[in-house]
Amino acid sequence: MINRDLSRLKEGHSYHQLKLRFYELDVVIESDTSSFIDLFARMYPRFLTDYLRVEKERTATFTVYTQPDNPYGMPAIVHQGDVRILEDPKYLDGFAYEYIYYWILHKIKSHFLIHAGAVSYNDQGIVLAADSMHGKTTTVLKIIERGFKYLSDEIAALGRSDKLLYPFPRSLRIRPDTLRRAGFTGAAHKAQIWSDKLLMDIEDIKPGSMGDVVPLKWIIIFSEPYNSFSLARDQPERELYIFIDSVNENFLSSMNRIGEVVDLIPNNQNTCTRLSIRVKNARNLLTQIEEACQRDGIILYDISKKLERSPSFDFPARLEPIPHTQAVIELLRGLMGRHKSSLLQQEFSGSTKRMFLELASLISEAQCYRLYVGPLNQMADLICDLVGAN
Repeated sequence: MINRDLSRLKEGHSYHQLKLRFYELDVVIESDTSSFIDLFARMYPRFLTDYLRVEKERTATFTVYTQPDNPYGMPAIVHQGDVRILEDPKYLDGFAYEYIYYWILHKIKSHFLIHAGAVSYNDQGIVLAADSMHGKTTTVLKIIERGFKYLSDEIAALGRSDKLLYPFPRSLRIRPDTLRRAGFTGAAHKAQIWSDKLLMDIEDIKPGSMGDVVPLKWIIIFSEPYNSFSLARDQPERELYIFIDSVNENFLSSMNRIGEVVDLIPNNQNTCTRLSIRVKNARNLLTQIEEACQRDGIILYDISKKLERSPSFDFPARLEPIPHTQAVIELLRGLMGRHKSSLLQQEFSGSTKRMFLELASLISEAQCYRLYVGPLNQMADLICDLVGAN
């Protein structure tokens, strides 16, 4: 990372700007290309704001250089004096999006941000927490089709001061097949395409389905199919696909200490390096991979999780109550930012115990369940029965 005088870098250039508000945090994104700003505006239309708060400590500014005549001679992202340079322009959109998005999620302290879907029914909030490939987004859309209100397909935002469930209405990034299975085949024509997925606001999928702040009533944790649960437990290995700009011996040694490196496709013909690693518990090791990249000066573009054995949706779906303590543990596993989050490090001084106790208090009045996944309509039926929507 490089420090430079940003005022000099901007001389002679025209900049486009976007102002966004995420709860207590204001974010300014500026770029020398209007199309890049337009992309973020399409992703976050419901977070746009016309003014910024006076307190500078509540505002973060990201400058994205895309033009070849910029002072670095290649794409770059500048934030708080630090510069991230990308040698290949075709990765800029994806890297900048992920970099800014996860920085925001790391910094928010007013809410617990959990990797989960969030919906409401009759002004009562429902959190749907699930690993990748367990049908979370498809289920969210399916019950929206049945009359539920949409809050988010990816982030459940639980307010710390009022115990309410808040919308996080980022535009959905979904595949056409997901729309079809949820019953919204005709909505695809309204979508824009970005990174091989549809980019859509929920109101373009089903008008009138955007929800508001609601009390939290139900927490549903998605799990492996009930009949195959013991098989999943006996075969816990996952394979991670790590996309980076380069690789060195130190990084490979770090990866071999935490898992088994099974494949390496080096950076050639203008593609990024892809490293495949097989690990016992992928979720808990993502932070170690991020730290290894930072130590070795490697740019991490993405980490893709893929189950060695994808969950089967052929077994009957099943819903069972679980204790609050178990629900708290599951939700904290999906805490955005993990141990690097400002919420944990600044609000709780790094104490996971204090954070556990606050979250337990926050969800104390919610009803908690485990949903063993099965056919989509069965899962939707169970959720509808639970909340009285049938």
